[in-house]
Amino acid sequence: MQRYARLYLAFAKNSFLNALEYRLSFTVWSIATICYAVVYVASVQIIFGHVQTIGGWRVEQMLVLAATVMIVDGIVESIFGENMNALSGLINRGELDFVLSKPVNTRFYVSTRKFDWDPLVQVVLGGGVLWYAVGLLAEPVTWLGALLYLGMVVCACLIAYSLWFIIISVTFFVGRLNNVAHLYYNLIEASRVPTDVFRGALRLGLTFLLPVAFIATVPSQALMGLLSPTFALAAVAMTAGLLILSHLFWQLALTKYSSASS
Repeated sequence: MQRYARLYLAFAKNSFLNALEYRLSFTVWSIATICYAVVYVASVQIIFGHVQTIGGWRVEQMLVLAATVMIVDGIVESIFGENMNALSGLINRGELDFVLSKPVNTRFYVSTRKFDWDPLVQVVLGGGVLWYAVGLLAEPVTWLGALLYLGMVVCACLIAYSLWFIIISVTFFVGRLNNVAHLYYNLIEASRVPTDVFRGALRLGLTFLLPVAFIATVPSQALMGLLSPTFALAAVAMTAGLLILSHLFWQLALTKYSSASS
């Protein structure tokens, strides 16, 4: 474990040094992220200027959801984004050979070898929006709610990563699959709407089949004291299940890999 911790710190350090060479890129990203956050929050305010609730969610609760999406998406993009976007290229070009020959866990390497510092701006902005939204809530946030929220955010990040990893791993079976990453981004977009808006089979599907609810709705409910113990346990079980499923799928996918030398 210590070996992998040191290796990850080395990856993050190298990525930071590389980011310092492209400061203009960081500045542009920061400005774009700030503009996006302002438009996102403004759109929520505009919508609730015409309605009182959406699916039972008030404006301050929707701001909590918006902030949670920003935080989870920013964390996942920082840790895994560049790696997931590069993985399909490694597979298609046969460059995964260089990874398989390294004395390190293959999944760990392909998932964490690059750290993108730019999306951390989104995490900070999301934290600011969350702080503002919490101040508007009718009921104060408890320490238990805050701790449960942090736990659910960790689960949300791992669920999002596992889904993204499974989607990219499909490349092993179908070869070149253009814009496969957009399937993941569509899931993130879907999480911007609380699943309470939906009814029946669609709501169940977005909760357990495509676990969009666990990315933002469930963490938001945890912070606001609306999450039942059953759903909290379901989030932990979903996280563990998807991590195991993605690992098994990765092992199966590797058997279909055609290296550059084959």
